[in-house]
Amino acid sequence: MPMPAAAPLLLLALAAGPMDGAYRGTVGKLEVFARLQEGANGSLSGSYFYAARGRDLQLSGERRGARIDLIERAGGKATGRFSGVADGGTLAGKWRSGRRSLTFRLEAIPRGGQGPVLIATKDASRTVKLPRGGTFGGKECKVETTSPELFGLLDPEVEAELNRALRPENEDCSDAGEHTRSFLVHLNRAGLLSLSLASYGFSEGAAHPYSETVSFNVWTRTGRTVRWDDLFLAGAAEAAKSRLDPTIRAAAANAEADASAADLLRNALAPPDADFFLEDKGIRLNPSPGLPPGLKALGRGDFFVPFEELRPWLARSGDAAKLWMP
Repeated sequence: MPMPAAAPLLLLALAAGPMDGAYRGTVGKLEVFARLQEGANGSLSGSYFYAARGRDLQLSGERRGARIDLIERAGGKATGRFSGVADGGTLAGKWRSGRRSLTFRLEAIPRGGQGPVLIATKDASRTVKLPRGGTFGGKECKVETTSPELFGLLDPEVEAELNRALRPENEDCSDAGEHTRSFLVHLNRAGLLSLSLASYGFSEGAAHPYSETVSFNVWTRTGRTVRWDDLFLAGAAEAAKSRLDPTIRAAAANAEADASAADLLRNALAPPDADFFLEDKGIRLNPSPGLPPGLKALGRGDFFVPFEELRPWLARSGDAAKLWMP
């Protein structure tokens, strides 16, 4: 049966044969996300994860006509099997593991343009045993990471590149300690994505714990980093500085810091070079990368400037203007 003319391009491609792409659906009542690739001979490979757990399970198998058969593996061990049919952009059938059987249904995730990106959460953890112990007698290095996985970007290569950039690197576990990484979505619309990526923890060989937060601001169509000059006209940096100064003085006073510490905070927040997050109503400057470890407490203020206060200096055209233009 012919597909409707308005069907997403990805669904048309699937109807024609190759199953390459991302899928979202359920196994039983649990939400899952999957990525599949099809070889020339109908072989299938990929992975999927449960939204509630966020850890990859590997998939391999084959497609014969409309029939699909996939083996699920964890740590190299077969842990389940998907058997069903591919109908356009829908995969449906039964998942089985031992005597357990659940219905599954997956729908191809369409690729969008200016709409919000679909963001799932991936979790990973590892514990490294240290037989000789750490500096202060610890025996383990623990790493817990929570990272975003992006779906539905217009360009699959941009999607893959951004997901690689967001995938956490392995933490050095030569010393005993605990390390945690997490993320927060600040803005996800108008072809813009703004995230904060936080890392914190301690190593027993260090005198102090560490904490760092950095931004991840990108145009979702191209994967290019969003710059200050993409958003504002000349003069906006000085306007933002003047509006932040009362907040900087208050933060320094609350931390009982001297004038030199306040100047360090002022420099760490100075646009256009300062790190920043985009939000629906304005821009939040982030001093964390520019402050010495001993002054991180200074950066806990609310360094937010509404777009309304920067209106004379806002870009009046281009993609960025969609944030504030009606």
